[in-house]
Amino acid sequence: MLSFALCRACDARHPAPVSPGTGAQRRASEDFRHSSAPWILGVSAVSGLAQTRHRQVRALRRRLAKVAMSSKPPGEAPTRRSLGANLAVVVAGVPKSASAEVLSRPGSAATGTTGTRRQLFRVKDQDWPKELARTNPADFPHELADDCDVVILGEHRNSSSDHSMEADFTREFTKERGRRAGLPPAVGLEMVEQQFQPILDSFGRGEISVTDLYDATEWSTRWVWPFELYAPVFEAAKANGSPLVALNPATEVRRKLPLEGLQALTPEDRGLYLPDALGFAATLRDPNFRSYADLVVMPSYDTHVAGQWLGSSDSNVATPQNFLSARVFRDEAMAYAAWRYLNKDQRRGMLLIVGCDHVRYDYGIPARLKRLGSGLSRWQAERQLLLRNGPTPSAQISGRLAPGEVFSAEVEGDNLRLQGQRGFVLSEGGTGTLGASLVEGRKLKVATVLLNPTANEGLANTGAPRWKLPSDNATGPALADYIWAEA
Repeated sequence: MLSFALCRACDARHPAPVSPGTGAQRRASEDFRHSSAPWILGVSAVSGLAQTRHRQVRALRRRLAKVAMSSKPPGEAPTRRSLGANLAVVVAGVPKSASAEVLSRPGSAATGTTGTRRQLFRVKDQDWPKELARTNPADFPHELADDCDVVILGEHRNSSSDHSMEADFTREFTKERGRRAGLPPAVGLEMVEQQFQPILDSFGRGEISVTDLYDATEWSTRWVWPFELYAPVFEAAKANGSPLVALNPATEVRRKLPLEGLQALTPEDRGLYLPDALGFAATLRDPNFRSYADLVVMPSYDTHVAGQWLGSSDSNVATPQNFLSARVFRDEAMAYAAWRYLNKDQRRGMLLIVGCDHVRYDYGIPARLKRLGSGLSRWQAERQLLLRNGPTPSAQISGRLAPGEVFSAEVEGDNLRLQGQRGFVLSEGGTGTLGASLVEGRKLKVATVLLNPTANEGLANTGAPRWKLPSDNATGPALADYIWAEA
């Protein structure tokens, strides 16, 4: 029986605390790069983040965790409605030099009104966010239905405004996108774990009702937030003929990673959730990823450890490296679930509804989905495959591919030569049977929308809102493509 505790730092469920010193806690002292390397690249240098930035990350966490993770005073009702317009204040009229204190003032709004209209801002490709429209509450940003294959909507779980807006967005986007494309888009859900996809399919066929989803998806033990907040999204999607797609990896898999790191994943886990090993590793090596990890992910580590939301209050067990591993694993798994569905049905688009931290500054789900949806064709292992150093059966075995693993390769005779000098997959007995199938690439255009972001989510606690990720590389990604805020 699984037991869970609510993590206030990331709006997610974690395993409930266990007593220190029990057998359930295994010391995992290896750093992030070593825990991921054996199956990602076969070498030990995946990322220098854990070694080169460890002290800086811990210092930054201590400075920022308290501010960045607290968006409401203790005891205040669980809503972000008054906070939703905070970041919109900046782009709607407050001078660029406005202080974080002004930005964070509850109730601030550019129009001086509440609950009467919504404002859409374009952030990407702008030096300063550009206001595109002010609309009635029932409207949604129609321009997003024009030419985007995928829209990723970032919500706050405890915001009544966000839930109202995402239901409206789902209703109108699926209808409008379906009208323009000739086929309604799918709706991807972080709230439902992937093993429950058959349940969502049954709901789409009308075999079960929306109330049946609560028990059938084990909602009460696998997702903390009230079901009634999300029921309007399910109903809106079904009404417009949009299939629902489960995105979240299974809790039984996720709970292992904060204590054991990526080494805890079985070959089956890797094939199902992290099949693009080289692409996953490449994202970790991106120069901007360091800034993303330092400023967006790691500030909440101390809060997680102190609350025992990682399964231990010992930072030598629930290490920073394992914490980061668990986070990027979940992002990659959800991105791959969306890509897998979109590649299976290449006529459809998709709307993803996920937590805001999986959206902002691109390196959660968006960058991973863009990488998978780059248009490149890939091979996918149908079973476990041996890698050899050369194209002959006598060549030394250099590694293995897990069932479901995705890889890039060129056909060489009857064999496959993997890119990156990873080795060869040989045909069976020279028959041409490879044990892998070619997955045709699909180029995806991805857009991101943050609902009612707070000032701290724009890193205003570092001095001023950062519309682009601070980085040594001048091309750091934007906070989001769009901000949609209720004034």
